[in-house]
Amino acid sequence: MRCCVGLMPLLALAVLLAGASQTESASSFNRPSVDSSYAVSDAATVEPGMSPFCNGVQEGRSKSPLVADVDGDAVQDDDDNCITVYNPGQEDDDGDEVGDACDECPNTAPGDPVDGDGCSTVDDDGDGVLNDEDDCLDTPSCADVGSDGCPLDGDDDGVPDGCDDCPDTPAGTAVDASGCAVGGQETQGCCGTTGPVAPLGLAAGLLLLGRSAGWRKLRRG
Repeated sequence: MRCCVGLMPLLALAVLLAGASQTESASSFNRPSVDSSYAVSDAATVEPGMSPFCNGVQEGRSKSPLVADVDGDAVQDDDDNCITVYNPGQEDDDGDEVGDACDECPNTAPGDPVDGDGCSTVDDDGDGVLNDEDDCLDTPSCADVGSDGCPLDGDDDGVPDGCDDCPDTPAGTAVDASGCAVGGQETQGCCGTTGPVAPLGLAAGLLLLGRSAGWRKLRRG
């Protein structure tokens, strides 16, 4: 009996040690291992225009990057004004939030809303040509325009087609704001006349006929 009583403390100690060993084994089994080959490397470099990602893994960095940088310019995609073009300087001369490196309209007017290419979506003069493609931003609303947004003027009298009430005015004719000859002094070719020129020609002709008839009468007398 004394022998058994003396062994009890030893048995309890053995049970405690066995439990501690199992706990340590379980902890070691669940702890993830770290692969040091994917640690950040000071020697990792990125060539301009090249992405440091390969199948979603950035070379020289963790297999699970927390921040995306598709073009590898060290600017996070959420802050990059040219996500797919390498531009570490983030230059944006016209201030439209589309970087110069990918801006197809780098001279957009300040304050104009732009599309994804950095081109204005505004047409200030309402001629159907957006501001960034319009070479004549103050075209009259009545004017017909070309693809460059500038007025067409078929008779070259300075009054745009669409605003010209006399679109076929002969070259060199002085016109008013409506595009018609000033004072009606419009000529039409070599042999026909319109406006006051016609009455003057008729009067001159009658005068000559009258003189001719008088001269004949005098000769007969």
